[in-house]
Amino acid sequence: MKLRSMIAATALVLALPTSMVAYGSVTGESPIVFPVKWMFGDKPVTLGDEYETLYYNGHIYAPVRWLAERVYYFNVDYDASSRTVSISEPLGPVGPKVTPDQAKIVAYEQYHLRHVDDEFSIRGLSDEEWKQVPPDAKKLTPVYYFVTGTKEDGEQVTICVSSNNKEHSFVYEPEADLQQEFQKIAEYDDVFRQYSVQVMSMWTENSTLILQLRKLHRHREALTETETAELKSAIYQAYGSSFPLVIQSFTISDNPDIAGEIKTVDKERQRILVVYSKDKVPNGEPDAAWLTLAEDTAIVRQSTGTKLSFGELSAGLKVSAWSDRMWLTSYPGQVTVLEITIE
Repeated sequence: MKLRSMIAATALVLALPTSMVAYGSVTGESPIVFPVKWMFGDKPVTLGDEYETLYYNGHIYAPVRWLAERVYYFNVDYDASSRTVSISEPLGPVGPKVTPDQAKIVAYEQYHLRHVDDEFSIRGLSDEEWKQVPPDAKKLTPVYYFVTGTKEDGEQVTICVSSNNKEHSFVYEPEADLQQEFQKIAEYDDVFRQYSVQVMSMWTENSTLILQLRKLHRHREALTETETAELKSAIYQAYGSSFPLVIQSFTISDNPDIAGEIKTVDKERQRILVVYSKDKVPNGEPDAAWLTLAEDTAIVRQSTGTKLSFGELSAGLKVSAWSDRMWLTSYPGQVTVLEITIE
C-alpha cells in the first residue's frame, strides 16, 4: 500500500538529528535551514513557527510529526527514555469520523442556530483558517465541515466542525478583505447565465456576503425560495465551499422612475435622451437624462401591449421608464433602463 510504504520509508531516517523525514532531492553537504513553500494539492501549507525545513546530503527533510499528523492523519508519539518515535496507523480507512448530520447537530445545539442549510462542504483548511482551530485540535486532521446557518437574530454564520472529532469546532471568521475575496463570485457568468439572472450589486455586512440579483427578461418577478436555494448551491460549488450568503431579488417598482419626452435618439450607443421635468437645473437647462438600454430591455406600446424595437423610438414620443436605479449624477443624468412604455 502507498501509505504503508511512505511510513516505512519515514522510519529509515528517524535516526537523523531532529527526527526529519526525507521527502525530495536537492544538493547539500551539511544540514541547513532550507526555506521552501509547501503545497498539498492546490493549497499552500506552512510548517508553523516551531518547525523548520532542512536539507542535507541531497535530500529535503520535513518534521515527521507535522507530516504524519497534518498530511496523513497519523498519530506520532515520542518516548524520551528509549528515544523511540512511534507512528500509529489509524484503524480502518483514512476518512471522516464525523458524519454530515453530526456536524449539523453541532451547529444546531452548540451554537444555538435556529436554521441550518441543507448544503454543506468539506475540505482542508487554508493556512489562515488553520489559525482559528482550537489549540487542542491542532494535532488532528485539518479537514473540516463548513455548515452555514442562521442565528436567532437572523445573522448568518458558518460553523466549522472537525471531520475527525465533533468536539472540535469554531465559528468561521472570513479572511480580512471579504469584498476582494468574494469579488470573483460576480464573475461566475456560467452560473448566472444558467439561472437567467444578472448581478445588480454585492456587498458585505457582518461577515456575510449580500448578493442582489435580478431575473433577465422578467423584471417584475422575484426569485422563488427554490430558485434561491439552487443558486446558493451552484455558487457554493463554484466557490469550493459554503459561506454566509444572502441572496436578494431586484425587481422594478409599480410606478416608473422617469416619465418625459424623447429629445434625441442615439442609435450607435442604444440610448435615448429624455427630458422629464420642466424645472431648470443650475445651468439653466431642463432636467434630462440619457436612458441606456440593457440587453433585455422591454419596449412596449402602452395602449396595445405590443412589443417594439429600439429602431421604432423617435424624438417627440412620450415615454415612461423603469431603471436599475444606479444613476450617474452628471448632466444629463445617466441610467440603464429595463422597461420602457410608449404612450
